[in-house]
Amino acid sequence: MIDQIVFGTRGSPLALFQTDSVIEKLKVLYPDIMYIRKVIETQGDRDQDCSLTLTEELGLFSNAIQVELVKENIDAAVHSLKDIPVEHSEKLCLAAIPERIDAKDVLYHSEGLSINDLPMSSIVGTCSLRRRGQIKNLRQDIIIKDIRGNIQTRIDKVHSGEYDAIILAAAGLIRIGHDISRYYVFDFDEIIPAPGQGALAVETRRDNEMLIKMISRIDNLNIRKAVEVERSILKHIGSGCSVPVGVFASVGYDGLDIVACHADPDSGDKTVVRKENLKGQTDRIAEEISDKLLFALDKNIADEYRV
Repeated sequence: MIDQIVFGTRGSPLALFQTDSVIEKLKVLYPDIMYIRKVIETQGDRDQDCSLTLTEELGLFSNAIQVELVKENIDAAVHSLKDIPVEHSEKLCLAAIPERIDAKDVLYHSEGLSINDLPMSSIVGTCSLRRRGQIKNLRQDIIIKDIRGNIQTRIDKVHSGEYDAIILAAAGLIRIGHDISRYYVFDFDEIIPAPGQGALAVETRRDNEMLIKMISRIDNLNIRKAVEVERSILKHIGSGCSVPVGVFASVGYDGLDIVACHADPDSGDKTVVRKENLKGQTDRIAEEISDKLLFALDKNIADEYRV
Protein backbone atom coordinates (compact mmCIF):
# COMPACT_ATOMS: atom_id res chain seq x y z
CA MET A 1 0.00 0.00 0.00
CA ILE A 2 1.31 3.45 -0.93
CA ASP A 3 1.27 5.91 1.97
CA GLN A 4 3.13 8.81 0.35
CA ILE A 5 3.97 10.14 -3.11
CA VAL A 6 6.99 12.37 -3.70
CA PHE A 7 6.56 14.66 -6.70
CA GLY A 8 9.59 16.17 -8.39
CA THR A 9 9.07 19.66 -9.81
CA ARG A 10 10.91 22.68 -11.11
CA GLY A 11 10.85 25.65 -8.78
CA SER A 12 9.11 28.19 -11.01
CA PRO A 13 5.70 29.50 -9.89
CA LEU A 14 4.07 27.85 -12.91
CA ALA A 15 5.70 24.45 -12.28
CA LEU A 16 4.72 24.53 -8.60
CA PHE A 17 1.14 25.48 -9.47
CA GLN A 18 0.89 22.65 -11.99
CA THR A 19 2.20 20.12 -9.48
CA ASP A 20 -0.20 21.36 -6.81
CA SER A 21 -3.13 21.13 -9.23
CA VAL A 22 -2.39 17.45 -9.85
CA ILE A 23 -1.92 16.79 -6.14
CA GLU A 24 -5.34 18.34 -5.45
CA LYS A 25 -6.95 16.00 -7.98
CA LEU A 26 -5.31 12.99 -6.33
CA LYS A 27 -6.28 14.15 -2.83
CA VAL A 28 -9.93 13.82 -3.82
CA LEU A 29 -9.36 10.15 -4.66
CA TYR A 30 -6.72 9.36 -2.04
CA PRO A 31 -7.14 11.75 0.91
CA ASP A 32 -5.08 9.66 3.35
CA ILE A 33 -1.85 9.72 1.34
CA MET A 34 0.94 12.19 2.17
CA TYR A 35 1.96 14.29 -0.84
CA ILE A 36 5.46 15.79 -0.89
CA ARG A 37 6.97 18.27 -3.37
CA LYS A 38 10.70 18.09 -4.09
CA VAL A 39 12.08 21.02 -6.07
CA ILE A 40 14.70 20.03 -8.65
CA GLU A 41 16.80 22.54 -10.56
CA THR A 42 17.14 21.59 -14.22
CA GLN A 43 19.85 22.49 -16.69
CA GLY A 44 17.33 24.61 -18.55
CA ASP A 45 16.81 26.66 -15.38
CA ARG A 46 20.55 27.10 -14.79
CA ASP A 47 21.74 27.80 -18.33
CA GLN A 48 20.24 31.13 -19.35
CA ASP A 49 22.69 31.49 -22.26
CA CYS A 50 21.56 28.37 -24.11
CA SER A 51 18.95 28.92 -26.81
CA LEU A 52 15.51 28.11 -25.43
CA THR A 53 14.73 26.24 -28.64
CA LEU A 54 17.74 23.98 -28.08
CA THR A 55 16.97 23.73 -24.36
CA GLU A 56 13.46 22.44 -25.02
CA GLU A 57 14.56 20.18 -27.87
CA LEU A 58 17.07 18.41 -25.63
CA GLY A 59 14.63 18.11 -22.76
CA LEU A 60 16.76 20.27 -20.48
CA PHE A 61 13.66 21.32 -18.51
CA SER A 62 12.75 17.69 -17.82
CA ASN A 63 15.92 15.56 -17.95
CA ALA A 64 17.11 16.24 -14.38
CA ILE A 65 13.68 15.37 -13.03
CA GLN A 66 13.54 12.19 -15.10
CA VAL A 67 16.95 11.16 -13.76
CA GLU A 68 15.61 11.52 -10.21
CA LEU A 69 12.64 9.38 -11.21
CA VAL A 70 14.81 6.60 -12.59
CA LYS A 71 17.00 6.72 -9.46
CA GLU A 72 13.83 6.36 -7.34
CA ASN A 73 14.53 9.61 -5.48
CA ILE A 74 11.05 10.76 -6.43
CA ASP A 75 7.90 8.83 -7.32
CA ALA A 76 6.31 11.03 -9.97
CA ALA A 77 6.65 14.34 -11.78
CA VAL A 78 4.26 16.83 -13.33
CA HIS A 79 5.40 18.42 -16.59
CA SER A 80 4.08 20.74 -19.22
CA LEU A 81 3.69 18.09 -21.90
CA LYS A 82 5.39 20.19 -24.56
CA ASP A 83 8.58 20.17 -22.43
CA ILE A 84 8.91 16.37 -22.67
CA PRO A 85 10.86 15.19 -25.74
CA VAL A 86 8.89 12.89 -28.03
CA GLU A 87 11.67 10.30 -27.72
CA HIS A 88 10.70 9.04 -24.27
CA SER A 89 12.71 6.83 -21.88
CA GLU A 90 11.54 3.21 -21.87
CA LYS A 91 11.89 3.18 -18.10
CA LEU A 92 9.30 5.92 -17.70
CA CYS A 93 5.70 6.37 -18.75
CA LEU A 94 3.04 9.05 -18.81
CA ALA A 95 0.58 7.67 -16.27
CA ALA A 96 -1.92 10.47 -16.79
CA ILE A 97 -2.63 13.48 -18.97
CA PRO A 98 -5.22 14.98 -16.65
CA GLU A 99 -6.06 18.30 -18.24
CA ARG A 100 -5.54 20.64 -21.13
CA ILE A 101 -6.56 24.24 -20.93
CA ASP A 102 -6.38 26.83 -23.69
CA ALA A 103 -3.72 25.65 -26.18
CA LYS A 104 -3.47 28.99 -27.98
CA ASP A 105 -0.68 31.56 -27.94
CA VAL A 106 -1.08 35.08 -26.57
CA LEU A 107 0.49 38.37 -27.60
CA TYR A 108 1.35 40.10 -24.33
CA HIS A 109 1.40 43.87 -24.81
CA SER A 110 1.05 46.38 -21.97
CA GLU A 111 -1.97 47.95 -23.68
CA GLY A 112 -3.40 44.74 -25.11
CA LEU A 113 -2.69 45.61 -28.75
CA SER A 114 -3.31 42.99 -31.43
CA ILE A 115 -0.64 41.76 -33.82
CA ASN A 116 -2.10 44.00 -36.55
CA ASP A 117 -2.11 47.07 -34.30
CA LEU A 118 1.54 46.91 -33.28
CA PRO A 119 3.60 49.81 -34.69
CA MET A 120 5.91 49.11 -37.62
CA SER A 121 9.13 47.29 -36.72
CA SER A 122 7.97 46.48 -33.20
CA ILE A 123 10.26 44.20 -31.19
CA VAL A 124 8.52 40.96 -30.21
CA GLY A 125 10.13 38.44 -27.89
CA THR A 126 10.12 34.69 -28.49
CA CYS A 127 12.72 31.94 -28.74
CA SER A 128 10.36 29.55 -30.52
CA LEU A 129 11.09 28.92 -34.19
CA ARG A 130 7.46 27.88 -34.61
CA ARG A 131 6.21 31.21 -33.29
CA ARG A 132 8.90 33.16 -35.13
CA GLY A 133 7.89 31.70 -38.50
CA GLN A 134 4.19 32.27 -37.96
CA ILE A 135 4.66 35.84 -36.75
CA LYS A 136 6.78 36.53 -39.84
CA ASN A 137 3.95 35.09 -41.91
CA LEU A 138 1.59 37.65 -40.38
CA ARG A 139 3.93 40.67 -40.22
CA GLN A 140 7.19 40.75 -42.16
CA ASP A 141 8.23 44.02 -40.50
CA ILE A 142 8.18 42.65 -36.95
CA ILE A 143 11.62 42.31 -35.35
CA ILE A 144 11.91 39.00 -33.48
CA LYS A 145 14.25 39.01 -30.49
CA ASP A 146 15.13 36.00 -28.32
CA ILE A 147 13.93 36.04 -24.72
CA ARG A 148 14.55 33.82 -21.68
CA GLY A 149 13.22 33.59 -18.14
CA ASN A 150 10.00 32.58 -16.41
CA ILE A 151 6.68 34.17 -17.29
CA GLN A 152 6.95 37.11 -14.88
CA THR A 153 10.54 37.83 -15.89
CA ARG A 154 9.47 38.04 -19.52
CA ILE A 155 6.48 40.24 -18.71
CA ASP A 156 8.76 42.59 -16.76
CA LYS A 157 10.90 42.99 -19.89
CA VAL A 158 7.86 44.33 -21.75
CA HIS A 159 7.09 46.88 -19.03
CA SER A 160 10.75 47.94 -18.89
CA GLY A 161 10.63 48.73 -22.62
CA GLU A 162 13.14 46.09 -23.71
CA TYR A 163 10.40 44.50 -25.84
CA ASP A 164 7.23 45.97 -27.32
CA ALA A 165 5.44 42.65 -26.86
CA ILE A 166 6.13 38.98 -26.19
CA ILE A 167 4.41 35.74 -27.11
CA LEU A 168 3.37 33.39 -24.32
CA ALA A 169 1.27 30.25 -24.02
CA ALA A 170 -2.26 31.09 -22.89
CA ALA A 171 -2.25 28.08 -20.56
CA GLY A 172 0.73 29.34 -18.57
CA LEU A 173 -0.82 32.78 -18.10
CA ILE A 174 -4.14 31.29 -17.04
CA ARG A 175 -2.53 28.93 -14.53
CA ILE A 176 -0.69 31.72 -12.72
CA GLY A 177 -3.83 33.86 -12.53
CA HIS A 178 -3.85 36.18 -15.56
CA ASP A 179 -7.06 37.15 -17.31
CA ILE A 180 -6.10 36.53 -20.94
CA SER A 181 -9.13 38.48 -22.18
CA ARG A 182 -6.96 41.56 -21.52
CA TYR A 183 -4.50 40.45 -24.20
CA TYR A 184 -4.60 39.45 -27.85
CA VAL A 185 -5.19 35.70 -28.24
CA PHE A 186 -4.11 34.27 -31.59
CA ASP A 187 -6.63 32.02 -33.28
CA PHE A 188 -5.50 28.87 -35.07
CA ASP A 189 -5.64 30.62 -38.44
CA GLU A 190 -2.84 32.88 -37.20
CA ILE A 191 -0.65 30.71 -34.98
CA ILE A 192 -0.96 26.95 -34.58
CA PRO A 193 0.39 25.84 -31.17
CA ALA A 194 3.16 23.43 -30.28
CA PRO A 195 2.27 19.74 -29.93
CA GLY A 196 0.93 19.15 -26.43
CA GLN A 197 0.72 22.86 -25.58
CA GLY A 198 -1.64 23.53 -22.67
CA ALA A 199 -1.62 19.90 -21.49
CA LEU A 200 -0.15 18.54 -18.26
CA ALA A 201 1.50 15.12 -18.00
CA VAL A 202 2.16 13.03 -14.90
CA GLU A 203 5.26 10.88 -15.35
CA THR A 204 6.16 7.79 -13.31
CA ARG A 205 8.42 4.76 -13.53
CA ARG A 206 7.03 2.09 -15.79
CA ASP A 207 7.67 -0.65 -13.21
CA ASN A 208 5.63 1.10 -10.49
CA GLU A 209 2.37 -0.58 -11.45
CA MET A 210 0.45 0.32 -8.30
CA LEU A 211 1.21 4.04 -8.64
CA ILE A 212 0.40 4.00 -12.35
CA LYS A 213 -2.96 2.43 -11.58
CA MET A 214 -3.70 5.10 -8.98
CA ILE A 215 -2.60 8.08 -11.07
CA SER A 216 -4.30 6.80 -14.23
CA ARG A 217 -7.65 7.50 -12.56
CA ILE A 218 -7.16 11.20 -13.33
CA ASP A 219 -6.26 10.54 -16.97
CA ASN A 220 -8.42 12.18 -19.64
CA LEU A 221 -8.65 9.75 -22.54
CA ASN A 222 -9.83 12.28 -25.14
CA ILE A 223 -7.02 14.70 -24.31
CA ARG A 224 -4.51 11.85 -24.36
CA LYS A 225 -5.67 10.71 -27.78
CA ALA A 226 -5.35 14.21 -29.21
CA VAL A 227 -1.91 15.02 -27.79
CA GLU A 228 -0.48 11.60 -28.62
CA VAL A 229 -1.32 12.23 -32.28
CA GLU A 230 0.23 15.71 -32.09
CA ARG A 231 3.46 14.36 -30.60
CA SER A 232 3.53 11.49 -33.07
CA ILE A 233 3.29 13.94 -35.98
CA LEU A 234 6.26 15.85 -34.58
CA LYS A 235 8.17 12.59 -34.21
CA HIS A 236 7.48 11.67 -37.85
CA ILE A 237 8.62 15.08 -39.10
CA GLY A 238 11.53 15.70 -36.76
CA SER A 239 11.99 15.25 -33.06
CA GLY A 240 12.11 18.52 -31.23
CA CYS A 241 11.49 22.22 -30.98
CA SER A 242 14.12 22.98 -33.64
CA VAL A 243 11.49 21.89 -36.15
CA PRO A 244 9.19 24.90 -36.71
CA VAL A 245 6.00 22.84 -36.70
CA GLY A 246 2.65 23.57 -35.07
CA VAL A 247 -0.01 20.91 -34.52
CA PHE A 248 -3.38 20.91 -32.81
CA ALA A 249 -5.79 17.97 -32.64
CA SER A 250 -9.23 17.69 -31.10
CA VAL A 251 -11.57 14.76 -30.68
CA GLY A 252 -14.88 15.25 -32.46
CA TYR A 253 -17.98 13.10 -32.88
CA ASP A 254 -16.65 11.40 -36.00
CA GLY A 255 -12.93 11.23 -35.29
CA LEU A 256 -9.94 13.54 -34.91
CA ASP A 257 -9.80 17.03 -36.37
CA ILE A 258 -6.21 18.14 -36.98
CA VAL A 259 -4.51 21.28 -38.20
CA ALA A 260 -0.73 21.29 -38.68
CA CYS A 261 1.75 23.70 -40.18
CA HIS A 262 5.37 24.34 -41.02
CA ALA A 263 6.46 27.99 -40.92
CA ASP A 264 9.90 29.03 -42.09
CA PRO A 265 11.41 31.15 -39.28
CA ASP A 266 13.28 33.40 -41.70
CA SER A 267 10.93 33.95 -44.63
CA GLY A 268 7.62 33.36 -42.89
CA ASP A 269 6.51 30.98 -45.65
CA LYS A 270 3.81 28.82 -44.12
CA THR A 271 2.33 25.50 -45.21
CA VAL A 272 -0.88 24.32 -43.53
CA VAL A 273 -2.58 20.92 -43.61
CA ARG A 274 -6.12 20.45 -42.27
CA LYS A 275 -7.93 17.13 -41.92
CA GLU A 276 -11.24 16.29 -40.25
CA ASN A 277 -12.90 13.13 -38.96
CA LEU A 278 -9.75 11.01 -39.02
CA LYS A 279 -10.08 7.51 -37.62
CA GLY A 280 -7.55 4.78 -36.91
CA GLN A 281 -4.34 4.17 -35.01
CA THR A 282 -2.28 7.11 -33.77
CA ASP A 283 0.80 6.25 -35.85
CA ARG A 284 -1.22 5.84 -39.04
CA ILE A 285 -2.95 9.20 -38.58
CA ALA A 286 0.34 10.90 -37.68
CA GLU A 287 2.08 9.46 -40.71
CA GLU A 288 -0.72 10.62 -43.01
CA ILE A 289 -0.59 14.20 -41.69
CA SER A 290 3.20 14.44 -41.59
CA ASP A 291 3.53 13.02 -45.11
CA LYS A 292 1.02 15.55 -46.45
CA LEU A 293 2.88 18.36 -44.71
CA LEU A 294 6.26 17.25 -45.97
CA PHE A 295 4.90 16.70 -49.47
CA ALA A 296 3.58 20.25 -49.50
CA LEU A 297 7.00 21.61 -48.59
CA ASP A 298 9.95 22.02 -50.87
CA LYS A 299 11.79 18.67 -50.93
CA ASN A 300 15.05 20.20 -49.74
CA ILE A 301 13.36 21.58 -46.65
CA ALA A 302 11.60 18.29 -46.02
CA ASP A 303 14.85 16.35 -46.22
CA GLU A 304 16.50 18.80 -43.84
CA TYR A 305 13.93 18.31 -41.09
CA ARG A 306 13.14 14.61 -41.40
CA VAL A 307 15.20 12.37 -39.09
